[in-house]
Amino acid sequence: MIKNVRSRSLPVIASTVALCLSIALSACGTGDQVTDASGQDASKETNEPVTTPHVDTPEHSQTPSNGGNPYEVAGIDNPDKFKETFESVQKAVSAGNKEQVAGYILYPLRVNENGKSKSYKDKSEFIADYDHIMTDSVKKALADQKLNTLFVNYQGVMVGNGEIWFGASTEAKDTYGIIAINKDNPGTSK
Repeated sequence: MIKNVRSRSLPVIASTVALCLSIALSACGTGDQVTDASGQDASKETNEPVTTPHVDTPEHSQTPSNGGNPYEVAGIDNPDKFKETFESVQKAVSAGNKEQVAGYILYPLRVNENGKSKSYKDKSEFIADYDHIMTDSVKKALADQKLNTLFVNYQGVMVGNGEIWFGASTEAKDTYGIIAINKDNPGTSK
């Protein structure tokens, strides 16, 4: 009895495997010439370095050409206001204006260092510890960051490799600021 069940199942299994293989092979193409994005023959071997196409981006582009909001996923509804905030923070940090920088923090501020987090609840706490929080590497990441190369996800807008995170206020419309600072080298573990 078991032998009959197996012998009837074998053709079904074989035809299922054959169907899967034919679908997989058809997805690989027709065997015609393979071309790259520029239409050049990509099947030829070459010793030339592989390059990616250059894409021109405006120096201060904050809105994609389709009119969308690149910061929307982070809860930022007004890209122009965010740009203004971002550039103001860059200038304030560059000038060493602790009071002004403190005005662009969305409290409580979370500062991460050596696997531990500290929360700063107001301006006075932040200013008192400013030199300890705003390290040279944090300042450099902010100074080097271009608006059109910011990383954005649901957690916020990331500067550098995660040294600073910007976000939107939950209390005031079109209010944006720093929500977290990572003093350790982000992306590395100690």
